Amino acid sequence: MSQYGAKALADDGSSAAQILKYYYQGITVDRVRDDQTVHVNVAASRSSVTLRTTATGSGGGSFTITVGDRTLKASTSSVVTVERSDSRVKVSRTNGTKTVKATGPSAEIVFDDDRTLLSIEDKSYLSGSAQVVPASSGGVHAVMKVRLHDEYLDNVKEMPWSWPAAALQAQAAAARGYALRKVNRGIRSVCECHVYDGTSDQVFGSHPSGAGAAGWDRWKAAVRANGTSTAGMVPRYGGALIDAVYSSSSGGRTQDSEDVWGGYVPYLRSVDDPYSLRAENPRRSWSIDVPGARVDEAFGLGDVVQLEITRRTTGDGVAEVVATSITGKRASLTGEQMRRQLGLWSTYVASPITATNLWPFPDVTPKTTAFTTEIAWLKDEGITTGYPDGTFGPKDNISREAMAAFLYRAAGRPPVQSAPDFTDVNSSSAFAKEIAWLQDERITTGYADGTFGPKRRITREAMAAFMTRFLLDRRPPDATAPYAFTDIAGTQFEDHIAWIADRGLTTGHSDGTFRPKSKITREAMAAFLYRSRGML
Repeated sequence: MSQYGAKALADDGSSAAQILKYYYQGITVDRVRDDQTVHVNVAASRSSVTLRTTATGSGGGSFTITVGDRTLKASTSSVVTVERSDSRVKVSRTNGTKTVKATGPSAEIVFDDDRTLLSIEDKSYLSGSAQVVPASSGGVHAVMKVRLHDEYLDNVKEMPWSWPAAALQAQAAAARGYALRKVNRGIRSVCECHVYDGTSDQVFGSHPSGAGAAGWDRWKAAVRANGTSTAGMVPRYGGALIDAVYSSSSGGRTQDSEDVWGGYVPYLRSVDDPYSLRAENPRRSWSIDVPGARVDEAFGLGDVVQLEITRRTTGDGVAEVVATSITGKRASLTGEQMRRQLGLWSTYVASPITATNLWPFPDVTPKTTAFTTEIAWLKDEGITTGYPDGTFGPKDNISREAMAAFLYRAAGRPPVQSAPDFTDVNSSSAFAKEIAWLQDERITTGYADGTFGPKRRITREAMAAFMTRFLLDRRPPDATAPYAFTDIAGTQFEDHIAWIADRGLTTGHSDGTFRPKSKITREAMAAFLYRSRGML
């Protein structure tokens, strides 16, 4: 059942039974006994829980805590803390400056119904009793024990209490059936409970008060509609309680059970749900930005660059999505796995999935460059931010000022004390600081005429010189002949070129040449820096 769909159907005049029968196929709506005790885990695996009380009537506020064979009395002036002690619990009751402690297998809390509000952490309860027990996963669980018929259902907060009566009654019947199935299955050892307080089961709210109590009488009336003092209405299939699952909305069509949980359930069939797409539903359409790192982790890949919906469910949700990494590796998730691991609102995701943030720049893809990984690293390290228009320009030849910026950022952006000493670079020039640093580090001396030539495109041999001086901290390269390339002997920077080749920073061209006088592209510069990352 979609809750916004239930509201729309109620607005249109449908009864609670009609709403339930629309979303749960082939069911009946029947009265069943519902006065069983339900155990609700309200604080799971906490290092400790704190208990306090507030009096709501004359003589209220007192409570007792039984630990093993000891019973501690407490009042509104008491603060009770329960924590783990080996395989047991330790209770500390403090009144003013006096603290009494007791240890036992569990702590059983009893308080005066209708006159005392028991607070467990940040929630308060008027009815039932409480228990604090060791959690198998560590810490302690706090569990409320309440009568399902009213003490539990009256405090279920899964639908706005201002909604139409028929929608509230349908929600109450679904919530009752859901909880009864959990009770019938027995206590779960993982939580010492039948249900959790939360979206994994159902939200069991704090006792309403003030503005928070608005509409509560309407909800309580819906809980009791067509019932008795010990029974209430539930959806059943073939005489058995159904698993009355529900969500806030459906995206226009509900799902078959096998597309969500993997098993066929006859009453959980996909049905059209245009009712959940009305303008009042804030989730009728949605978008969400998921960080690339979370996508990588979800699919177990590095640098995911493409997400493709390969199969849809009967209800038009995502059945399978395939991710492709920057290296071409692929991995898949089911729609439900994708929803949970990426934190999506539902599996109703448009196709194609917008993935503008999966590539480092819009003009850097496997179709435009062979160096996507290297350019992505350059961006992630903050060595480049690309051009003002958001592109990188992988095939553009790199300028000498851009090379200065790349190296300066790769060095960790150290402080620069002096101004650049070139006739064509002043303190207001673009990259003046980076060029001054390059000069201070003697990575460049500029041209013989005293200029730096910031806009000139750098040659491959000059790049080799810059890189060796940068990586060797001005020490001379130690490469010796024979050189790896056929066209560098006798060139100005032959030793520098040979050194970067020896270190695996360049492989040259396929014909065995280096082409020292050729201009170097921005993508090639990214590759050289990426390969040198272990030396930075």
